[in-house]
Amino acid sequence: MIMSMLPWPVYFFLGGTKQLILQFVISMLAYAMSPGSFKMRGRSRSISFFFLLAAIMGTYGTFNAYLGTFIRCVPFLFFIAASDQIKTITLSAFNKVLYWILSISLVMWVLNLIGVPFPHRTLTTENSIYYFDNYFFFVKNIGIFSIFPRFQSVFLEPGYLGCISVFMIFLNKYNFRKWYNIVYLGTVILSFSLAAWLLFFIGYIPYISQRGRGKWAYLLLLLVIVGAYYYFSHTSEVVQAMINERLVFENGEMVGYNRSGDAIKDVWRYNFWNTDKWMFGLRERYDNLYDFGASVDLVAYIIRYGLFAAIAYIVFMLTCLSGNRSFRGVWFFIISFAFVFRGYTIMFWDAFLMIYLAGLQLLLIENKDT
Repeated sequence: MIMSMLPWPVYFFLGGTKQLILQFVISMLAYAMSPGSFKMRGRSRSISFFFLLAAIMGTYGTFNAYLGTFIRCVPFLFFIAASDQIKTITLSAFNKVLYWILSISLVMWVLNLIGVPFPHRTLTTENSIYYFDNYFFFVKNIGIFSIFPRFQSVFLEPGYLGCISVFMIFLNKYNFRKWYNIVYLGTVILSFSLAAWLLFFIGYIPYISQRGRGKWAYLLLLLVIVGAYYYFSHTSEVVQAMINERLVFENGEMVGYNRSGDAIKDVWRYNFWNTDKWMFGLRERYDNLYDFGASVDLVAYIIRYGLFAAIAYIVFMLTCLSGNRSFRGVWFFIISFAFVFRGYTIMFWDAFLMIYLAGLQLLLIENKDT
Protein backbone atom coordinates (compact mmCIF):
# COMPACT_ATOMS: atom_id res chain seq x y z
CA MET A 1 0.00 0.00 0.00
CA ILE A 2 2.81 2.38 0.91
CA MET A 3 4.68 1.38 -2.24
CA SER A 4 1.70 2.19 -4.45
CA MET A 5 1.58 5.71 -2.95
CA LEU A 6 4.94 6.25 -4.71
CA PRO A 7 7.36 7.52 -2.08
CA TRP A 8 10.32 9.07 -3.88
CA PRO A 9 12.65 6.02 -3.55
CA VAL A 10 10.03 3.85 -5.25
CA TYR A 11 9.17 6.34 -7.99
CA PHE A 12 12.72 7.29 -8.94
CA PHE A 13 14.47 3.95 -8.42
CA LEU A 14 11.77 1.26 -8.67
CA GLY A 15 9.17 2.97 -10.82
CA GLY A 16 7.32 1.37 -13.70
CA THR A 17 8.05 -2.26 -14.48
CA LYS A 18 10.33 -2.89 -11.47
CA GLN A 19 7.65 -1.71 -9.05
CA LEU A 20 5.00 -3.80 -10.80
CA ILE A 21 7.15 -6.93 -10.63
CA LEU A 22 8.01 -6.33 -6.96
CA GLN A 23 4.35 -5.90 -5.99
CA PHE A 24 3.50 -9.07 -7.93
CA VAL A 25 6.28 -11.04 -6.18
CA ILE A 26 5.20 -9.78 -2.73
CA SER A 27 1.63 -10.92 -3.45
CA MET A 28 2.81 -14.36 -4.53
CA LEU A 29 5.04 -14.71 -1.45
CA ALA A 30 2.16 -13.74 0.86
CA TYR A 31 0.03 -16.44 -0.75
CA ALA A 32 2.81 -19.04 -0.58
CA MET A 33 3.35 -18.37 3.14
CA SER A 34 -0.31 -18.86 4.05
CA PRO A 35 -2.43 -20.22 1.18
CA GLY A 36 -5.29 -21.06 3.54
CA SER A 37 -5.78 -17.35 4.28
CA PHE A 38 -6.70 -16.60 0.65
CA LYS A 39 -9.97 -18.00 -0.66
CA MET A 40 -12.20 -16.84 -3.52
CA ARG A 41 -15.78 -17.56 -2.60
CA GLY A 42 -19.14 -15.89 -2.33
CA ARG A 43 -18.93 -12.11 -2.31
CA SER A 44 -15.17 -12.17 -3.03
CA ARG A 45 -15.87 -13.74 -6.41
CA SER A 46 -18.43 -11.06 -7.27
CA ILE A 47 -16.06 -8.29 -6.22
CA SER A 48 -13.24 -9.81 -8.28
CA PHE A 49 -15.47 -10.26 -11.33
CA PHE A 50 -16.69 -6.67 -11.44
CA PHE A 51 -13.23 -5.32 -10.60
CA LEU A 52 -11.63 -7.23 -13.48
CA LEU A 53 -14.49 -6.29 -15.79
CA ALA A 54 -14.03 -2.60 -14.96
CA ALA A 55 -10.26 -2.89 -15.39
CA ILE A 56 -10.56 -4.59 -18.79
CA MET A 57 -13.18 -2.13 -20.02
CA GLY A 58 -10.90 0.67 -18.84
CA THR A 59 -8.11 -0.57 -21.13
CA TYR A 60 -7.51 -0.38 -24.85
CA GLY A 61 -4.63 -1.04 -27.21
CA THR A 62 -2.56 -4.13 -27.92
CA PHE A 63 -2.54 -7.49 -26.16
CA ASN A 64 0.35 -6.24 -24.01
CA ALA A 65 -1.84 -3.44 -22.68
CA TYR A 66 -4.44 -5.93 -21.46
CA LEU A 67 -1.73 -8.23 -20.06
CA GLY A 68 -0.25 -5.30 -18.16
CA THR A 69 -3.68 -4.44 -16.77
CA PHE A 70 -4.16 -7.96 -15.50
CA ILE A 71 -0.73 -8.05 -13.84
CA ARG A 72 -1.43 -4.71 -12.15
CA CYS A 73 -4.69 -6.15 -10.82
CA VAL A 74 -3.08 -9.24 -9.25
CA PRO A 75 -2.07 -7.69 -5.87
CA PHE A 76 -5.59 -6.39 -5.27
CA LEU A 77 -7.14 -9.69 -6.37
CA PHE A 78 -5.08 -11.43 -3.69
CA PHE A 79 -6.25 -8.81 -1.20
CA ILE A 80 -9.89 -9.46 -2.17
CA ALA A 81 -9.35 -13.17 -1.52
CA ALA A 82 -7.61 -12.54 1.82
CA SER A 83 -9.46 -13.31 5.03
CA ASP A 84 -11.27 -10.53 6.85
CA GLN A 85 -8.65 -10.73 9.59
CA ILE A 86 -5.80 -10.15 7.14
CA LYS A 87 -7.64 -7.17 5.64
CA THR A 88 -8.11 -5.45 9.00
CA ILE A 89 -4.57 -6.30 10.19
CA THR A 90 -3.17 -4.86 6.95
CA LEU A 91 -5.19 -1.68 7.40
CA SER A 92 -4.01 -1.35 11.01
CA ALA A 93 -0.37 -1.83 9.97
CA PHE A 94 -0.76 0.72 7.18
CA ASN A 95 -2.25 3.16 9.68
CA LYS A 96 0.77 2.84 11.97
CA VAL A 97 3.42 2.97 9.24
CA LEU A 98 1.86 5.97 7.51
CA TYR A 99 1.49 7.75 10.87
CA TRP A 100 5.21 7.44 11.63
CA ILE A 101 6.25 8.48 8.12
CA LEU A 102 4.04 11.57 8.29
CA SER A 103 5.07 12.40 11.87
CA ILE A 104 8.77 12.49 11.01
CA SER A 105 8.12 14.34 7.75
CA LEU A 106 5.93 16.97 9.41
CA VAL A 107 8.53 17.78 12.07
CA MET A 108 11.35 18.04 9.50
CA TRP A 109 9.17 20.01 7.06
CA VAL A 110 8.14 22.56 9.70
CA LEU A 111 11.75 22.99 10.86
CA ASN A 112 12.82 23.61 7.28
CA LEU A 113 9.93 26.01 6.77
CA ILE A 114 11.08 28.21 9.66
CA GLY A 115 14.62 28.33 8.33
CA VAL A 116 16.49 25.26 9.54
CA PRO A 117 18.67 24.10 6.62
CA PHE A 118 18.84 20.44 5.63
CA PRO A 119 20.97 18.80 2.95
CA HIS A 120 19.04 18.07 -0.21
CA ARG A 121 19.39 17.20 -3.86
CA THR A 122 17.25 17.76 -6.93
CA LEU A 123 15.35 14.88 -8.50
CA THR A 124 13.49 14.98 -11.79
CA THR A 125 12.03 12.63 -14.38
CA GLU A 126 12.78 12.31 -18.07
CA ASN A 127 9.48 13.93 -19.02
CA SER A 128 9.90 16.55 -16.24
CA ILE A 129 6.41 15.91 -14.86
CA TYR A 130 7.88 15.80 -11.35
CA TYR A 131 10.72 18.07 -10.30
CA PHE A 132 11.68 17.96 -6.63
CA ASP A 133 14.03 19.22 -4.03
CA ASN A 134 14.55 16.01 -2.10
CA TYR A 135 15.29 16.44 1.61
CA PHE A 136 15.12 12.64 2.08
CA PHE A 137 12.55 12.86 4.90
CA PHE A 138 10.28 15.03 2.75
CA VAL A 139 10.19 16.46 -0.76
CA LYS A 140 9.22 19.84 -2.19
CA ASN A 141 7.78 20.20 -5.66
CA ILE A 142 9.72 22.89 -7.49
CA GLY A 143 8.01 25.54 -9.58
CA ILE A 144 4.36 24.46 -9.42
CA PHE A 145 3.47 25.69 -5.94
CA SER A 146 5.53 28.85 -5.79
CA ILE A 147 3.35 30.70 -3.27
CA PHE A 148 3.76 28.15 -0.51
CA PRO A 149 5.22 24.61 -0.47
CA ARG A 150 2.41 22.09 -0.11
CA PHE A 151 3.20 19.33 2.36
CA GLN A 152 3.48 15.97 0.65
CA SER A 153 5.84 14.06 2.96
CA VAL A 154 7.94 11.68 0.85
CA PHE A 155 5.16 11.08 -1.68
CA LEU A 156 4.55 12.45 -5.15
CA GLU A 157 1.04 13.89 -4.89
CA PRO A 158 -0.01 16.21 -2.03
CA GLY A 159 -3.66 16.00 -3.08
CA TYR A 160 -3.73 12.20 -3.01
CA LEU A 161 -1.92 12.16 0.33
CA GLY A 162 -4.41 14.64 1.78
CA CYS A 163 -7.38 12.55 0.64
CA ILE A 164 -5.88 9.31 1.97
CA SER A 165 -5.37 11.10 5.30
CA VAL A 166 -9.08 11.99 5.34
CA PHE A 167 -9.99 8.32 4.87
CA MET A 168 -7.78 7.37 7.81
CA ILE A 169 -9.34 10.11 9.98
CA PHE A 170 -12.78 8.77 9.04
CA LEU A 171 -11.86 5.19 9.90
CA ASN A 172 -10.32 6.44 13.17
CA LYS A 173 -13.72 8.03 13.96
CA TYR A 174 -12.55 11.66 13.84
CA ASN A 175 -11.21 11.11 17.35
CA PHE A 176 -8.69 13.91 17.83
CA ARG A 177 -7.65 12.61 21.21
CA LYS A 178 -5.52 10.19 19.19
CA TRP A 179 -2.20 11.39 17.84
CA TYR A 180 -2.91 9.48 14.64
CA ASN A 181 -5.71 11.83 13.73
CA ILE A 182 -3.85 14.97 14.76
CA VAL A 183 -1.01 14.07 12.38
CA TYR A 184 -3.48 13.20 9.62
CA LEU A 185 -5.35 16.47 10.18
CA GLY A 186 -2.09 18.41 9.92
CA THR A 187 -1.38 16.60 6.66
CA VAL A 188 -4.84 17.45 5.29
CA ILE A 189 -4.48 21.14 6.16
CA LEU A 190 -0.91 21.59 4.94
CA SER A 191 -1.47 19.66 1.72
CA PHE A 192 -3.69 22.59 0.67
CA SER A 193 -5.77 20.13 -1.33
CA LEU A 194 -9.26 21.48 -1.97
CA ALA A 195 -10.52 17.94 -2.54
CA ALA A 196 -9.09 16.77 0.80
CA TRP A 197 -10.59 19.75 2.64
CA LEU A 198 -14.03 19.12 1.13
CA LEU A 199 -13.85 15.38 1.83
CA PHE A 200 -12.90 16.15 5.42
CA PHE A 201 -16.09 18.15 5.97
CA ILE A 202 -18.28 15.65 4.10
CA GLY A 203 -16.84 12.80 6.16
CA TYR A 204 -17.52 14.75 9.35
CA ILE A 205 -21.31 14.60 8.88
CA PRO A 206 -21.94 11.12 10.42
CA TYR A 207 -20.10 12.14 13.57
CA ILE A 208 -21.87 15.48 13.93
CA SER A 209 -25.22 13.76 13.46
CA GLN A 210 -24.58 11.18 16.17
CA ARG A 211 -26.60 11.43 19.35
CA GLY A 212 -25.39 12.03 22.88
CA ARG A 213 -22.96 14.41 24.49
CA GLY A 214 -20.26 13.58 21.96
CA LYS A 215 -22.28 15.39 19.32
CA TRP A 216 -21.55 18.75 20.93
CA ALA A 217 -17.81 18.08 21.02
CA TYR A 218 -17.83 17.37 17.28
CA LEU A 219 -19.91 20.50 16.63
CA LEU A 220 -17.56 22.63 18.72
CA LEU A 221 -14.51 21.31 16.88
CA LEU A 222 -16.21 21.93 13.54
CA LEU A 223 -16.95 25.54 14.55
CA VAL A 224 -13.31 26.02 15.52
CA ILE A 225 -12.12 24.65 12.17
CA VAL A 226 -14.62 26.75 10.19
CA GLY A 227 -13.70 29.82 12.22
CA ALA A 228 -10.00 29.25 11.59
CA TYR A 229 -10.66 28.84 7.87
CA TYR A 230 -12.74 32.06 7.79
CA TYR A 231 -9.96 33.97 9.53
CA PHE A 232 -7.13 32.70 7.34
CA SER A 233 -9.17 33.00 4.15
CA HIS A 234 -9.22 36.76 4.76
CA THR A 235 -5.68 37.17 6.09
CA SER A 236 -3.57 34.54 4.32
CA GLU A 237 -2.49 34.95 0.72
CA VAL A 238 -1.77 31.22 0.60
CA VAL A 239 -5.35 30.19 1.52
CA GLN A 240 -6.79 32.79 -0.84
CA ALA A 241 -4.72 31.58 -3.79
CA MET A 242 -4.88 27.82 -3.21
CA ILE A 243 -8.43 27.44 -1.88
CA ASN A 244 -10.65 30.54 -2.17
CA GLU A 245 -9.93 31.33 -5.81
CA ARG A 246 -10.81 27.75 -6.76
CA LEU A 247 -14.20 28.05 -5.07
CA VAL A 248 -15.37 30.97 -7.23
CA PHE A 249 -18.40 30.20 -9.43
CA GLU A 250 -19.15 31.75 -12.83
CA ASN A 251 -22.15 30.79 -14.96
CA GLY A 252 -22.93 27.96 -12.57
CA GLU A 253 -19.46 26.38 -12.84
CA MET A 254 -16.57 26.35 -10.40
CA VAL A 255 -13.81 28.43 -11.95
CA GLY A 256 -11.06 26.65 -10.06
CA TYR A 257 -12.28 23.15 -10.95
CA ASN A 258 -9.31 21.99 -13.05
CA ARG A 259 -10.19 18.32 -13.40
CA SER A 260 -12.15 18.76 -16.61
CA GLY A 261 -11.04 21.11 -19.41
CA ASP A 262 -13.16 23.07 -21.87
CA ALA A 263 -12.59 20.53 -24.66
CA ILE A 264 -14.02 17.74 -22.50
CA LYS A 265 -17.02 19.85 -21.55
CA ASP A 266 -17.75 20.67 -25.20
CA VAL A 267 -17.57 17.01 -26.27
CA TRP A 268 -19.76 15.98 -23.32
CA ARG A 269 -22.42 18.59 -24.07
CA TYR A 270 -22.58 18.59 -27.83
CA ASN A 271 -21.00 15.52 -29.45
CA PHE A 272 -20.57 12.50 -27.24
CA TRP A 273 -24.17 11.42 -26.69
CA ASN A 274 -25.05 11.90 -30.35
CA THR A 275 -22.58 9.23 -31.50
CA ASP A 276 -22.39 5.47 -31.15
CA LYS A 277 -19.36 5.84 -28.86
CA TRP A 278 -21.20 6.51 -25.61
CA MET A 279 -21.32 2.82 -24.65
CA PHE A 280 -17.61 2.00 -25.02
CA GLY A 281 -16.01 5.44 -25.31
CA LEU A 282 -13.78 7.14 -27.84
CA ARG A 283 -10.76 5.02 -26.79
CA GLU A 284 -7.96 5.54 -29.37
CA ARG A 285 -9.78 8.54 -30.81
CA TYR A 286 -9.60 10.15 -27.36
CA ASP A 287 -5.81 10.28 -27.71
CA ASN A 288 -5.61 10.98 -31.43
CA LEU A 289 -8.35 13.51 -32.15
CA TYR A 290 -8.74 15.62 -29.03
CA ASP A 291 -6.50 17.76 -26.88
CA PHE A 292 -8.06 17.19 -23.49
CA GLY A 293 -4.99 18.15 -21.48
CA ALA A 294 -5.21 17.12 -17.82
CA SER A 295 -8.91 16.25 -17.78
CA VAL A 296 -9.16 13.37 -15.32
CA ASP A 297 -12.59 13.45 -13.67
CA LEU A 298 -15.30 10.81 -14.11
CA VAL A 299 -16.77 12.70 -17.08
CA ALA A 300 -13.43 12.39 -18.89
CA TYR A 301 -13.33 8.69 -17.96
CA ILE A 302 -16.77 8.07 -19.49
CA ILE A 303 -15.80 9.88 -22.69
CA ARG A 304 -12.57 7.94 -22.94
CA TYR A 305 -13.74 4.44 -21.93
CA GLY A 306 -17.53 4.60 -22.19
CA LEU A 307 -20.53 4.56 -19.90
CA PHE A 308 -20.39 0.77 -19.45
CA ALA A 309 -16.85 0.97 -18.04
CA ALA A 310 -17.97 3.55 -15.49
CA ILE A 311 -21.03 1.48 -14.56
CA ALA A 312 -18.86 -1.64 -14.10
CA TYR A 313 -16.63 0.26 -11.68
CA ILE A 314 -19.55 1.68 -9.72
CA VAL A 315 -21.07 -1.83 -9.45
CA PHE A 316 -17.69 -3.04 -8.16
CA MET A 317 -17.72 -0.35 -5.46
CA LEU A 318 -21.32 -1.20 -4.52
CA THR A 319 -20.51 -4.92 -4.39
CA CYS A 320 -17.76 -4.13 -1.88
CA LEU A 321 -20.39 -2.22 0.12
CA SER A 322 -22.98 -5.01 -0.01
CA GLY A 323 -23.61 -6.50 3.41
CA ASN A 324 -22.50 -3.32 5.16
CA ARG A 325 -25.68 -1.34 5.83
CA SER A 326 -24.26 0.80 8.59
CA PHE A 327 -24.56 4.56 8.23
CA ARG A 328 -20.80 4.96 8.44
CA GLY A 329 -20.28 2.25 5.83
CA VAL A 330 -22.58 3.97 3.35
CA TRP A 331 -20.95 7.31 4.10
CA PHE A 332 -17.51 5.83 3.53
CA PHE A 333 -18.72 4.73 0.11
CA ILE A 334 -19.94 8.29 -0.58
CA ILE A 335 -16.62 9.98 0.21
CA SER A 336 -14.75 7.23 -1.66
CA PHE A 337 -16.91 7.75 -4.74
CA ALA A 338 -16.36 11.51 -4.46
CA PHE A 339 -12.62 10.79 -4.52
CA VAL A 340 -13.05 8.70 -7.66
CA PHE A 341 -15.12 11.44 -9.32
CA ARG A 342 -12.32 13.92 -8.59
CA GLY A 343 -9.88 11.96 -10.72
CA TYR A 344 -10.16 8.59 -12.43
CA THR A 345 -6.39 8.06 -12.22
CA ILE A 346 -6.91 6.66 -8.70
CA MET A 347 -9.61 4.14 -9.68
CA PHE A 348 -7.12 1.26 -9.86
CA TRP A 349 -4.65 2.64 -7.34
CA ASP A 350 -3.78 -0.13 -4.84
CA ALA A 351 -3.60 2.17 -1.81
CA PHE A 352 -7.11 3.51 -2.41
CA LEU A 353 -8.61 0.12 -3.32
CA MET A 354 -7.20 -1.62 -0.25
CA ILE A 355 -8.19 1.16 2.13
CA TYR A 356 -11.70 1.15 0.65
CA LEU A 357 -12.23 -2.62 0.88
CA ALA A 358 -10.54 -3.10 4.26
CA GLY A 359 -12.18 0.05 5.61
CA LEU A 360 -15.63 -1.27 4.78
CA GLN A 361 -14.78 -4.55 6.50
CA LEU A 362 -13.57 -2.69 9.60
CA LEU A 363 -16.73 -0.58 9.71
CA LEU A 364 -18.86 -3.73 9.35
CA ILE A 365 -17.08 -5.37 12.31
CA GLU A 366 -17.45 -2.23 14.44
CA ASN A 367 -21.14 -1.98 13.55
CA LYS A 368 -21.72 -5.58 14.68
CA ASP A 369 -19.94 -4.92 17.97
CA THR A 370 -22.16 -1.93 18.86
